[in-house]
Amino acid sequence: PVPFEKIQNYIYRDEINDIGRLRALIYRLKQKFEINFIENVFDLGYKLKLLDD
Repeated sequence: PVPFEKIQNYIYRDEINDIGRLRALIYRLKQKFEINFIENVFDLGYKLKLLDD
């Protein structure tokens, strides 16, 4: 899994960020795709799920 902080720092760079903003972004991404490939790892971060062909 990729830690929340690492994702936030990469996406938001020098902006003030908070976990709620990241969670909202991930939620919107999940809504845009028919396949749910983003998995939340409790208290750690997110990971991408492998999709079966």
